Amino acid sequence: MAIGCGADSNPAPGGTPDFAKQHGEEIVAEINRLLGRTFTALTKPPECRIKRIELPFQTLPTREQWDERAKKPGIVGYHARKNLARLDRGEKLPTALPYLVQTWNFGNELAMVFLP
Repeated sequence: MAIGCGADSNPAPGGTPDFAKQHGEEIVAEINRLLGRTFTALTKPPECRIKRIELPFQTLPTREQWDERAKKPGIVGYHARKNLARLDRGEKLPTALPYLVQTWNFGNELAMVFLP
């Protein structure tokens, strides 16, 4: 079993031990269902690749918009204050996020994509 690209997702419903138990039971049920099936062996060795890409951000907020966000509580305000401090130091804000994409291909039998 692999969670893959959804490892950082938040299950819904969530937030309580009872829901965590429910999700665990659902995972076990799915694993048991799959173990009852006949598997086909992969015949090709994996071909692994990794590539760094740039994920562009949407249009950055203006200085005035950062000022407004900085008044908000929590992470939104914190993030805005951090970016305002960068601007005050004369730094440019990043316009993209460097992002790694890794793939494993087993011929035409199976392809897996791994995202951080």
